[in-house]
Amino acid sequence: MLNDINTSSYHTPIMLPQVLSLLRPERGGTYVDGTLGGGGHSLGILRSLPAGGRLFGIDRDGEAIAEASARLSVFPNFTAVRGNFFQLTELLNARGVNGADGILLDLGVSSHQLDDAERGFSYGSEARLDMRMDKSAPLSAHDVVNGYDTAALLVGLHKIAAVIAKNSRLDDLHVRNIGLDEIELAHGLESPFYIS
Repeated sequence: MLNDINTSSYHTPIMLPQVLSLLRPERGGTYVDGTLGGGGHSLGILRSLPAGGRLFGIDRDGEAIAEASARLSVFPNFTAVRGNFFQLTELLNARGVNGADGILLDLGVSSHQLDDAERGFSYGSEARLDMRMDKSAPLSAHDVVNGYDTAALLVGLHKIAAVIAKNSRLDDLHVRNIGLDEIELAHGLESPFYIS
């Protein structure tokens, strides 16, 4: 069984040694992996934790919770928690935990979600546009794009464009429109929406 925990359909974390050197789980205590995914980081943390140490893995994706729970079931000090890391305090308090000795957040979209065409994130394969990190969420990207009127969509695009413009240099920015022809926004090209 221990050999099975090395396999996963999720990616293998490439910076695990650096993460472990910063978290130092070998000291013991309570740790949180706020972006559990397939459990790759959690596996490394659990292997380093001494007896008495605990790890809580949080993810809002039910598929990730199921995968990591199965993969890490050999560790009695692991608890998978379905939720969003934004709710970290509430999720831990509900389990009698009032603090943590280390917290990991591997921010960004999951490569597993991008690779799974049925999740509707990929622009490289034919699939229904979905883009929900939590498949139980009521609205998919398909629902929004096909159900909102043009004015509401333009307001949303304007807000997104304003954030991008505020935080990026347009000559360094490449945007892919999922579900449409790929477009590139670069300095000197006219934008499909206006930034005021």
